[in-house]
Amino acid sequence: MSDEKSKYIQTHIRGKQIPHASATPTPTTPTTPGTPSNTSASGTQCPDIGAMTSEAREAVVAMHNKLRSSLARGLEKDGLGGNAPKASKMLKMVYDCEVEASAMKNAQQCIFEHSDGKFGENLFMTSELNADKVAAVKEASQEWWDELKKYGVGQQNILTQELFY
Repeated sequence: MSDEKSKYIQTHIRGKQIPHASATPTPTTPTTPGTPSNTSASGTQCPDIGAMTSEAREAVVAMHNKLRSSLARGLEKDGLGGNAPKASKMLKMVYDCEVEASAMKNAQQCIFEHSDGKFGENLFMTSELNADKVAAVKEASQEWWDELKKYGVGQQNILTQELFY
């Protein structure tokens, strides 16, 4: 991807489309504990499509799992008051190479809007050319996560697109 196109990058998370600001593709997929990840840390490599590095893939999975663990333990603030509800069956996330490929295909179009693809997605845009990929995926993940503090889900744990409009 060219430097000009790198400022428009979409992240895809399997699930519902939720408006979001996030960075270089941070595709992850929920899995049961112990399921091997598609990151290079587990020995499985995604095809090199130029946008992600093994380190960035590992960083985004680690960051998502750290944040999700904190949520599962009831430690995250909810924008609607108090802490977000605990999760007794929070799944670990693993990297998904198919989602990465879809994210890159959409990002290369340089259109900052949700696609009609089969994956839910979060969007992030940066104007920094040649951004450090590990730092970018961490920033993206944190911005996505901060929506919990901003919008909240309430004690019924319902997050809908209506919260964003």
